[in-house]
Amino acid sequence: MFRFGIDVGHFLWARPGATKPDNPGLQWRAGTLASALSFLLAGWRSGRVEGLDAMAFLRAALAVVALFGLREAAMSLAARWRGLSVRHRAWEAAFPLSAAVALMSGWFLPAPGSVYPRGGTWRYRDLLSKLGPTAFAGASAVLLFAWAAWALLRFGGPAPGIASWLRSAHAAGQMLALFEVLLPFSIFVSFNGRRVWDWNRAAWAVLAAATLGLLLARG
Repeated sequence: MFRFGIDVGHFLWARPGATKPDNPGLQWRAGTLASALSFLLAGWRSGRVEGLDAMAFLRAALAVVALFGLREAAMSLAARWRGLSVRHRAWEAAFPLSAAVALMSGWFLPAPGSVYPRGGTWRYRDLLSKLGPTAFAGASAVLLFAWAAWALLRFGGPAPGIASWLRSAHAAGQMLALFEVLLPFSIFVSFNGRRVWDWNRAAWAVLAAATLGLLLARG
């Protein structure tokens, strides 16, 4: 969640707790849809998406879905490999912030949510040895996705429709990588970069170098 003075992705628990369980899958779908809409709004505001071409909007939205889906799958598999039971939590209150940033500046502030240990009695420092590799897998998936889109655009000569999707994939991947890796400080500590930073600085440096290269690479 986002509150003034509290980081994006932090959650507040209260007693008594929820009377019925929520749905992690529904949270992921709703969060991904909200971020896709923010991506489209940012594209329209910045002029990257011209006109009202329905297919261009659809390709851009599907690029965000694919990016978030790959990230989520990588984290879930890594957590399972480390023996950690996790579930997705959306960052609901970050969605208005993401939309406002898109509308005012044309920048895409992704709010992908993240995987969190199941239950409400875990401690971050106790599970960091498992959360760190899980976060590294998620950030690596984002970078691989964005770098693959760049390489295909640069060297593949794709058809116009595929190239449009790849441009959206590259742009979304760049912006997510920026927040995911390079800004592991408040107010972005719930992105994967902070978990990797706290777990292994050398691993974070590898991700940071790959992210800088992605941001500086010529199309």
